[in-house]
Amino acid sequence: MHPCLSQDEARRLLEKHYGLTGDLHALPGERDQNFQLQAPDGTSKVFKVVAASASAESLRTEVQAMQHLGARLGNSVSSPIADLHGEFVPEVPRSGGNSCFLRVQTWVPGIPLAQFRPQTPELLHELGSLMGQVASALKELDLPDPHPELPWHPEQAFATVQRSTPLISEAFLRESLEHLLAFYQQHGLPRQDDLPRSLIQNDANDYNILISGGLKQPPELGLIDFGDMVVSWTCAEAAVTLAYALLGPGSPWATLQAVLSGFHRSHALSEAEAEFVWPMALMRLGLSTVMAARQIQEQPDNEYLLISQQPIRVFLARLKELRLEEGLARARHACGHPPTRRSFPLRNSLERLGSHPVMGQPLTPDNTLLLPLGVGSPTGEWFRGEVAEQSARVESALRESGKSFALGLYDEARLCYTAPEFRQGPESRTIHLGLDVFAPSGTPLHAPLDGVFVTVHDNAQEQNYGPTLMLEHRDSAGEPFYTLYGHLDPGCLERWRPGDSVPAGAEIAHIGAPPRNGNWPSHLHLQVMSHRLGWEEDFPGVALPSEREFWKTLCPNPHLLLGLPEASWTQPVERPPDLLSRRRQVLGRNLSLSYQQPLTILQGEGAYLIDSEGRRFVDGVNNVAHVGHCHPRVVHALRQQSGLLNTNTRYLHPELVEYAQRLCDRFPDPLNVCILVCTGSEANELALRLARAKTQAQGMVVVDVGYHGHTNTLIDLSPYKHNGPGGRGAPNWVRTAPMPDVFRGQYREDHPEPGKAYALHVAEHAQALEKSGHGLAGFICESILSCGGQIVLPEGYLREAYAAVRQLGGVCIADEVQVGFGRVGKAFWGFELQGVVPDIVTLGKPIGNGHPLAAVVTTEAIAEAFANGMEYFNTFGGNPVSAAVGNAVLDVIEQEALQSRAERLGASLLVRWKELASGCPFLGQVRGEGLFLGMEFVSDPQQRTPCAARATYIVERMKAYGFLLSTDGPDHNVIKFKPPMVLPDFEAERLCKALEQVLQEAPLQLPASRTT
Repeated sequence: MHPCLSQDEARRLLEKHYGLTGDLHALPGERDQNFQLQAPDGTSKVFKVVAASASAESLRTEVQAMQHLGARLGNSVSSPIADLHGEFVPEVPRSGGNSCFLRVQTWVPGIPLAQFRPQTPELLHELGSLMGQVASALKELDLPDPHPELPWHPEQAFATVQRSTPLISEAFLRESLEHLLAFYQQHGLPRQDDLPRSLIQNDANDYNILISGGLKQPPELGLIDFGDMVVSWTCAEAAVTLAYALLGPGSPWATLQAVLSGFHRSHALSEAEAEFVWPMALMRLGLSTVMAARQIQEQPDNEYLLISQQPIRVFLARLKELRLEEGLARARHACGHPPTRRSFPLRNSLERLGSHPVMGQPLTPDNTLLLPLGVGSPTGEWFRGEVAEQSARVESALRESGKSFALGLYDEARLCYTAPEFRQGPESRTIHLGLDVFAPSGTPLHAPLDGVFVTVHDNAQEQNYGPTLMLEHRDSAGEPFYTLYGHLDPGCLERWRPGDSVPAGAEIAHIGAPPRNGNWPSHLHLQVMSHRLGWEEDFPGVALPSEREFWKTLCPNPHLLLGLPEASWTQPVERPPDLLSRRRQVLGRNLSLSYQQPLTILQGEGAYLIDSEGRRFVDGVNNVAHVGHCHPRVVHALRQQSGLLNTNTRYLHPELVEYAQRLCDRFPDPLNVCILVCTGSEANELALRLARAKTQAQGMVVVDVGYHGHTNTLIDLSPYKHNGPGGRGAPNWVRTAPMPDVFRGQYREDHPEPGKAYALHVAEHAQALEKSGHGLAGFICESILSCGGQIVLPEGYLREAYAAVRQLGGVCIADEVQVGFGRVGKAFWGFELQGVVPDIVTLGKPIGNGHPLAAVVTTEAIAEAFANGMEYFNTFGGNPVSAAVGNAVLDVIEQEALQSRAERLGASLLVRWKELASGCPFLGQVRGEGLFLGMEFVSDPQQRTPCAARATYIVERMKAYGFLLSTDGPDHNVIKFKPPMVLPDFEAERLCKALEQVLQEAPLQLPASRTT
C-alpha cells in the first residue's frame, strides 16, 4: 500500500535528507508513492517513498542492479542518487511513529510507449534490443531473488491465472483466459525447468518504457521502475516486453517479429527459449487481467491499476482471430531459428524422398511453358481482367507454344489477388507460396507420396482455393509435412474424407473450372508446408511482403513434386540486391532518389505506383502522369501509331497538324503558333531563343527559386540551381526578382497590394537591364511557383509585371511545364488565373503523360521574327507517335472532365487541410489551386521559421500509409501535392485521414528549438 504522504511532508523529507528543493508533482504507482521533482535549475528527478513493510534487502538489491545497468546502458535507465549521508535507501521516521524508505533517482525523459505514436516496427525492434541489453547486463549479477513471492513473478503466473479465472464475472474474459491457460499448459509448462535463469527487470510495460525525440533521428528509449525485479527465466524478460508491446496499434505478428528480433540481437535466445516466449507473453497479459480485477476491489480509487486493462481487453478479443500455435513458429523465426522443429529442413526431405509427379508426368521445358505473373511482367497483366479473358489468354499461349502445361512461379509478387481478404492493414498479400500448373479442367492429379487426407473442404470464397485437399506425409525421420492442392473439381469433395489414406501415384482429383474453383482460370495451386500451424480447412497460399521469409521457410518450393528438373527453372528472375550501388556506379551519384529507403517501382496504374513486392502507393507528386499512369487510351494510341510509322517532321502527317491545331485552339489570341519539342527544357530553351530573336536583346528577368530546365543556359535562368549547391550564381545578363511569397516573403498577406509590390521589383530589374549593354529580352515566370514551394502568385502580380516588361520592349514567357492542362482547376492554363495573356507559353511534363513531348506556343509576330533564315529542326519534336499521344491526352482530359475534377477535388482538399492547419501550429500555411497544392511547415508560428525536419518526417510517415509525397521550396519545408488528375475520391479521403493521424504523432510535437 502507498505510504500516503502529503506533498508538504514529502517536500520536507526530500530537503532534509537530500538537500533538494523544487516543485513536486505526483506520479502514478502501484505500491510506491512517486513524485517528479522539478529543481530550480530546470532538471528533474524521481522521488519515491516506499512503505516500511517493504524489504530493505530487496530495495538494496534493486539499487545494485540499477547501478550496474547504469554503468552498462548509461542514460537509458534511471540511476539511484545517494542522500546526504551516502545512503541510497534511507529509512526515515514519520509523524505518528511510522517510518518509510526514501529513494531518489535520475529522471529519464520521454513519454510512455503507451502514449507514443507512431509505434513503428523499427521502434519496437529497438525496444526489444534495449530489453535484450538489460537482460544481458543483469545476467552478469549474482544476486538473490529480491521478490520471490511477488504476484507478478513469471513462475507464479500460470497458477495465479488458473486460480483466479473462475472468479472473473465477465464470460468473454473468462473464456479468453481459459483459452490461454490451455495453450500455456500445452506449450509452456513442459520446458520450463530447462531454461536459463537470471535476475530480470520483469516490468517493461508500456508505461515504464519512455520515448523521446524521433523527428530527425530515430527515437531514444529509456527504462524506469525496477521495483518488480525477480530471479526467473531470462527469456521471461523478452516475454514481458512482448506482452505489453502487443497492446499497441500494430498487428500482433508484426509486433512479435519486431520485438523478438530486436531482443535476440542483443541477447541471443535458444530455440527452447524463443518458443517459450510466446505462451509466456500471453500468460503475462492474463496475469495482468486477474491482478487488476483483484486489486481494483482493494483500491477502487487507484486509476493506475486499470491503466492497461482496456488495450488488454481489446487484444484478448482478437485472440479468436489468431492461431496461437502460429505464434510459436513466428517467435522461433524472429530469433533466427527454423519456424518448426525438424530433424533436417523440409527442402532436404523433399530431395531425399522419391515422388510421383503430381501431373502424372514430369514437367520439363519441352512440355511446360513458363508463365511469369509477377509485378512488371506482361503476362502478369493477363490476370487483371475478367476470368474468361484470363482463361482465353492462357489457352492461346499454350496453343501457340504447343505445350501441355503452363507454370506459374513460386515466390512471385503478384497483383492479381484483389479480394478484400488479401488486404491486411497497409499491406496486401502478394507473395505466391506455391507453384501453379495451368492445364485444361478435368486434367487428373496424383498423390506425389503416400499420404493421409487431413483436409477435404470447399473454400468457396471469391479468389480462394475452391475445392481443396490437403495430405499429410512423413519424411524419412517420421516427421509430418503436408501438401495442399487447390482449385480442384468438386468431385473430390465427395470422393474423400479426412483420415482416408492414398498411395503415391494414386489419382486424387482433377483440375477444376471457373467459377467453381475459386473463380480462376483452370489450374492447380500446389503447395508444401512443414507445419499446419493450427490451420484446419485452409492455409495461406499468398503472404505479405514483410513476412516473405517466414512463409518461404515454412513453405519451400514444391518443384520436386512436379518432377521439375531444377528449382532455378521455376524461380522468378531475381533483381540484384546491389541495385542501388550499381545505379550510382553507372548513372552518377547526383541523380537523386526519394525516401530514406528507396523504392523499386515496376508498374504504374492510374493514381498508383507499384513496387517490386506488389505494394501499391498513391502517387501524390507525379504530375507527369497527368491522366494517370499507363492510361489505356494513351497506351493504345502509342502502340497503334508505333506500329504504323514514327519519323521526323520533314514529311507531312495529319496527326501532327491535328494536334498542333487542337493545342492552339486551347489558347487565347494571339497565341496561335505551336512548335513541338521533346522536353520542358527544350521548350524553355527555344522560348529564350524566340524572345531574343524578337527583341534582339539578351537580358532576362527571373523569379528567385525559379527552375526552368537543365541546359547550361537554363541553369543560368534558374536561381533554384545557380544559387544552390554546385551553382555559380547568376550571370550578369540575368536579374532576379524576389519570390512573390505572401506567407514568408518581403510583402505578406497584411500588405494592401502585395502583387503590385512584388511586381515593382520585376519592373526595376527590367529597367536596369534595358539600360545595360545586354538589353531586355524578357521576363520568365512559372504560373504557380513549383520549386518555390507551390506559391500561388498574389493577385495582379503578372498583370503589373507583364505591363512593365512590355513597356520596355520585353517579351513575357509563362512557364506552364508543371501546371498546365487543367491542373489548376479553375482554368486550363495557370496564367489565366492572373487574367493575363503571355507572349510565349512553354509546355512539358503532363503534355504527353510520361511520353517525351513538349511544346512552345507563341504569337505569329514572334514566330515570324524567329524565321530569320536559320532553319529550326528537331528530329523527334512532333513525330507522329508523340502527336498521337498528345491527342490521346487531350481526349482523356476532355472526355473524363479532368479539369472540373481537379477544381472540385482540390477545393475539397484545401478545406480539409486548412481545418487541420487550424489545430496544428506547425502547419503554417496550406495553399494552391486545383490539384497543385502545398503545405508549409514551420517551427515558430509567429516568426514563420521554416522547419524542413517536420516536412521530411511527414513525407516518410505518409509513405508508411501508402502515399508518396515530396518536399520542395527553398528551405525544403513545403510538402507538394500534385497527383495524377484521376486520383480517386476515396483515396483523397484516406489521405486526409492518414495525414490527420500523422500530424498528431509525438515527434512532431517537439519544441521548436529541437526541430530546426
